[in-house]
Amino acid sequence: MPCLRVPGVLTGASFSMPSRLLYRLACIVLGVLAVGWGTAGLLRQHSYETELDDILLKSDAHQARFDSVRHFVHSHSRYANDAEYRRLVGHRRAMASAVIDHAEGRRLEPPHLLCGARAHLLADLYRRLGYRARLVAIFDTDRYTMRAHSFVDVFNPSTRTWESEDPQYNVYWRDVSSKKRVSVFDSAEDIGLVEPCGPTKCGWDFVSDEGGSGDDLRDLMDIVSVVNDDEDNQSTKITTRAKLDRALSFQGREGRFCEIMKGHCDSASLD
Repeated sequence: MPCLRVPGVLTGASFSMPSRLLYRLACIVLGVLAVGWGTAGLLRQHSYETELDDILLKSDAHQARFDSVRHFVHSHSRYANDAEYRRLVGHRRAMASAVIDHAEGRRLEPPHLLCGARAHLLADLYRRLGYRARLVAIFDTDRYTMRAHSFVDVFNPSTRTWESEDPQYNVYWRDVSSKKRVSVFDSAEDIGLVEPCGPTKCGWDFVSDEGGSGDDLRDLMDIVSVVNDDEDNQSTKITTRAKLDRALSFQGREGRFCEIMKGHCDSASLD
């Protein structure tokens, strides 16, 4: 980068040696100062952003937003596997329109959606707000007819951690001892150390307004998988509770878990 002209310093072919040295020295000094000013600016900016994050963390601003959006999706949709759901599934714009139509009074009944559709909608809303989000899938391997459930992890930029939000059960999860919010994926093996929290209480002994119980939800957590299509990654944790040798049936497929859910097993780690 060319040096700035310094008042009082001669430039051009008529430079004497001292003048040239002074000019070069001035350039060096200005360069060092520019780097210093830039570094100081970056440090001030970083410090300011850190302070903003601290304020947001102390005020729970992110978490309040997470809860509000999750509660909205839960309140303006209902769990049902029927003709309406089959008509809406795979059509995200139609699902979103049905949800807002119920919220604004243009339809009396909330749209019927399963957990996966609700989770996709919630993840899209978090991303629209500028947050990173990924889908969570949990599997119960205790029965021949394998059960599964889906919800969302959202990344809290203040805590720098993923937090699980379930729009079907209308809960988030927290560490029992620290009370800090957590991701079920990160706590897959030690599920007893975390608990879900709903609008009125925390703990596994809850029943949602749709009839889903905390005990049923806990039983599903033999295998926990996260998928983030936006960031092109997937990871699965297989807990010691998983029955990998058991014959299972899931959505018309039969076999052991890793045979019928090969994609999840390919990205798996044993907890």
